[in-house]
Amino acid sequence: MKKFLKKAMFSLAVLALPLTASPEESHIAAANDLLNVLRFEQTTNHTINMMIDLQIQSDPSMQDYADVFRDFFAKYMNISDLKKEVVLIYADCFTEDELKGLIAFYGTELGQKCLEKLPEAMERGAIIGQTEVYKNLPELEKMLEAKKALLESEELS
Repeated sequence: MKKFLKKAMFSLAVLALPLTASPEESHIAAANDLLNVLRFEQTTNHTINMMIDLQIQSDPSMQDYADVFRDFFAKYMNISDLKKEVVLIYADCFTEDELKGLIAFYGTELGQKCLEKLPEAMERGAIIGQTEVYKNLPELEKMLEAKKALLESEELS
Protein backbone atom coordinates (compact mmCIF):
# COMPACT_ATOMS: atom_id res chain seq x y z
CA MET A 1 0.00 0.00 0.00
CA LYS A 2 2.87 2.38 0.81
CA LYS A 3 4.44 1.70 -2.58
CA PHE A 4 1.16 2.56 -4.29
CA LEU A 5 0.81 5.81 -2.36
CA LYS A 6 4.38 6.79 -3.18
CA LYS A 7 3.85 6.06 -6.88
CA ALA A 8 0.51 7.85 -6.94
CA MET A 9 1.82 10.91 -5.15
CA PHE A 10 4.94 11.06 -7.32
CA SER A 11 2.87 10.80 -10.50
CA LEU A 12 0.52 13.52 -9.39
CA ALA A 13 3.25 15.71 -7.89
CA VAL A 14 5.03 15.83 -11.23
CA LEU A 15 1.99 17.65 -12.57
CA ALA A 16 2.32 20.34 -9.92
CA LEU A 17 5.99 21.31 -10.25
CA PRO A 18 6.47 25.07 -9.92
CA LEU A 19 7.73 26.98 -12.92
CA THR A 20 10.00 29.99 -13.11
CA ALA A 21 8.80 31.55 -16.37
CA SER A 22 5.86 33.95 -16.38
CA PRO A 23 4.05 33.56 -19.69
CA GLU A 24 1.85 36.34 -20.99
CA GLU A 25 -1.85 36.40 -20.18
CA SER A 26 -2.87 35.30 -23.70
CA HIS A 27 -0.42 32.39 -23.48
CA ILE A 28 -1.90 31.34 -20.13
CA ALA A 29 -5.40 31.68 -21.58
CA ALA A 30 -4.47 29.41 -24.50
CA ALA A 31 -3.07 26.80 -22.11
CA ASN A 32 -6.24 27.00 -20.02
CA ASP A 33 -8.39 26.67 -23.15
CA LEU A 34 -6.44 23.57 -24.16
CA LEU A 35 -6.97 21.95 -20.77
CA ASN A 36 -10.68 22.68 -21.11
CA VAL A 37 -10.75 21.05 -24.55
CA LEU A 38 -8.76 18.11 -23.14
CA ARG A 39 -11.38 17.70 -20.39
CA PHE A 40 -8.66 18.03 -17.77
CA GLU A 41 -10.91 17.49 -14.75
CA GLN A 42 -12.57 14.41 -16.21
CA THR A 43 -9.24 12.99 -17.40
CA THR A 44 -7.55 13.59 -14.04
CA ASN A 45 -10.39 11.90 -12.18
CA HIS A 46 -10.21 8.99 -14.63
CA THR A 47 -6.45 8.70 -14.08
CA ILE A 48 -6.85 8.63 -10.31
CA ASN A 49 -9.53 5.96 -10.55
CA MET A 50 -7.41 3.97 -13.00
CA MET A 51 -4.43 4.03 -10.59
CA ILE A 52 -6.65 2.81 -7.77
CA ASP A 53 -8.18 0.09 -9.94
CA LEU A 54 -4.76 -1.09 -11.13
CA GLN A 55 -3.55 -1.23 -7.54
CA ILE A 56 -6.53 -3.40 -6.63
CA GLN A 57 -5.99 -5.64 -9.66
CA SER A 58 -2.37 -6.17 -8.66
CA ASP A 59 -3.27 -6.69 -4.99
CA PRO A 60 -6.90 -7.81 -4.56
CA SER A 61 -6.57 -7.51 -0.78
CA MET A 62 -6.66 -3.74 -1.32
CA GLN A 63 -10.28 -3.90 -2.57
CA ASP A 64 -11.58 -3.08 0.91
CA TYR A 65 -9.48 0.11 0.89
CA ALA A 66 -10.61 1.52 -2.46
CA ASP A 67 -13.01 3.94 -0.78
CA VAL A 68 -10.19 5.20 1.46
CA PHE A 69 -8.01 5.97 -1.57
CA ARG A 70 -10.89 7.71 -3.32
CA ASP A 71 -11.76 9.75 -0.21
CA PHE A 72 -8.10 10.71 0.24
CA PHE A 73 -7.71 11.91 -3.35
CA ALA A 74 -11.05 13.74 -3.22
CA LYS A 75 -9.92 15.53 -0.07
CA TYR A 76 -6.34 16.40 -1.04
CA MET A 77 -6.31 16.58 -4.83
CA ASN A 78 -8.10 19.83 -5.51
CA ILE A 79 -8.53 19.54 -9.27
CA SER A 80 -9.02 23.27 -9.86
CA ASP A 81 -5.81 24.12 -7.95
CA LEU A 82 -3.97 21.37 -9.77
CA LYS A 83 -5.29 22.70 -13.08
CA LYS A 84 -3.80 26.15 -12.38
CA GLU A 85 -0.38 24.56 -11.98
CA VAL A 86 -0.79 22.36 -15.05
CA VAL A 87 -1.78 25.41 -17.12
CA LEU A 88 1.63 26.88 -16.26
CA ILE A 89 3.34 23.65 -17.28
CA TYR A 90 1.59 23.62 -20.66
CA ALA A 91 2.39 27.30 -21.16
CA ASP A 92 6.03 26.52 -20.42
CA CYS A 93 6.18 23.46 -22.70
CA PHE A 94 4.30 24.86 -25.71
CA THR A 95 4.30 28.19 -27.47
CA GLU A 96 1.03 30.04 -27.68
CA ASP A 97 0.75 29.14 -31.37
CA GLU A 98 1.39 25.47 -30.60
CA LEU A 99 -1.31 25.55 -27.93
CA LYS A 100 -3.73 27.06 -30.44
CA GLY A 101 -2.81 24.31 -32.91
CA LEU A 102 -3.52 21.66 -30.29
CA ILE A 103 -6.84 23.31 -29.48
CA ALA A 104 -7.72 23.27 -33.18
CA PHE A 105 -6.78 19.59 -33.47
CA TYR A 106 -8.71 18.49 -30.41
CA GLY A 107 -11.69 20.43 -31.71
CA THR A 108 -11.85 18.12 -34.75
CA GLU A 109 -13.69 14.82 -34.95
CA LEU A 110 -10.37 12.94 -34.83
CA GLY A 111 -9.19 15.00 -31.87
CA GLN A 112 -12.38 14.22 -29.99
CA LYS A 113 -11.98 10.53 -30.81
CA CYS A 114 -8.43 10.70 -29.41
CA LEU A 115 -9.79 12.19 -26.19
CA GLU A 116 -12.37 9.44 -26.00
CA LYS A 117 -10.14 6.49 -26.90
CA LEU A 118 -6.67 7.36 -25.57
CA PRO A 119 -7.50 6.81 -21.88
CA GLU A 120 -8.83 3.34 -22.69
CA ALA A 121 -5.79 2.58 -24.85
CA MET A 122 -3.45 3.79 -22.11
CA GLU A 123 -5.28 1.76 -19.46
CA ARG A 124 -5.14 -1.37 -21.59
CA GLY A 125 -1.45 -0.76 -22.27
CA ALA A 126 -0.79 -0.30 -18.55
CA ILE A 127 -2.54 -3.58 -17.81
CA ILE A 128 -0.39 -5.35 -20.42
CA GLY A 129 2.77 -3.88 -18.92
CA GLN A 130 1.70 -4.77 -15.41
CA THR A 131 0.80 -8.31 -16.49
CA GLU A 132 4.24 -8.79 -18.07
CA VAL A 133 5.97 -7.57 -14.93
CA TYR A 134 3.96 -9.86 -12.67
CA LYS A 135 4.45 -12.79 -15.01
CA ASN A 136 8.20 -12.37 -14.59
CA LEU A 137 8.21 -11.16 -10.99
CA PRO A 138 10.10 -14.20 -9.65
CA GLU A 139 13.00 -13.39 -11.98
CA LEU A 140 12.98 -9.74 -10.89
CA GLU A 141 13.00 -10.82 -7.25
CA LYS A 142 16.00 -13.09 -7.93
CA MET A 143 17.81 -10.25 -9.70
CA LEU A 144 17.11 -7.89 -6.79
CA GLU A 145 18.32 -10.46 -4.26
CA ALA A 146 21.50 -11.01 -6.28
CA LYS A 147 22.15 -7.26 -6.38
CA LYS A 148 21.42 -6.97 -2.66
CA ALA A 149 23.90 -9.78 -1.93
CA LEU A 150 26.51 -8.08 -4.11
CA LEU A 151 26.03 -4.74 -2.36
CA GLU A 152 26.22 -6.38 1.05
CA SER A 153 29.42 -8.23 0.11
CA GLU A 154 30.96 -4.97 -1.14
CA GLU A 155 30.10 -3.30 2.17
CA LEU A 156 31.87 -6.08 4.06
CA SER A 157 35.06 -5.77 2.02
